[in-house]
This record gives sequence, C-alpha cells and structure tokens, in this order.
Amino acid sequence: MVTTKQACEMARELPQVTEQDHFGSDAFRTPFGIFATVWHDKRTVNLRLTSEQQRRFVLIDGEGFSEIDNAWGKQGWTAATLDYLDRALFLEALRTAYQNRLTKPVRRRTAPHARAAKPKR
Repeated sequence: MVTTKQACEMARELPQVTEQDHFGSDAFRTPFGIFATVWHDKRTVNLRLTSEQQRRFVLIDGEGFSEIDNAWGKQGWTAATLDYLDRALFLEALRTAYQNRLTKPVRRRTAPHARAAKPKR
C-alpha cells in the first residue's frame, strides 16, 4: 500500500517536476504538462499514460489501476487506487507517466478543409 503523502514525495523526487493545485488536487508536471494528480480524499492518483500503457497496467492489477470513466480516460488517463498497490508497481506507473511528459507532445493539425470558415464582417 502507498499513501498519498508517499505518492507526492515520489513525484517531487523526479527531475524538472513542479507542483501546483489542480481543482483541489496536487498536480505534478514537467515543463510539457501534468503527468499525475493526487486526490488525497479518494486515495487515488490519476496518471497520464498512453492507451497501450493503460491496458498493460490494468492487466497487471485491475484493482489497483482503472481507466478513468470519461473522455480523459479514453485518452489514457488512469486512476491508481493506492490502497491496492505496492510501492514498486505504483512507482513504475508514476515513472511511466512522467516519461510521457518529458517531451513536447505532438499536436495533430486539422486539415485546412476541415477548419470552419471565419465569418466575414
């Protein structure tokens, strides 16, 4: 089992990480974005994984990891329920999420014909 305090300490120890409030959670980010949010009251940590990484962690421990039940979850955001996770497995998932945010994300560009035309004044 991992506590939320321990989860925060693990995230703070990673290089280039800053911490800020995010809708009442402790958010941990690299210069390129948030990789983890710690929800102390729920004893969970939301992790920014890829969809493939999410499937892998859910297969390893379906009680400890679950897809967040919204559009963010479909993009890979994964809830880590700390009461069910040991330190080593949680740290592996946290480091994976961190690695995902060490580089600038590739933004998909909308095709010119798919963009809405600006109204003329």
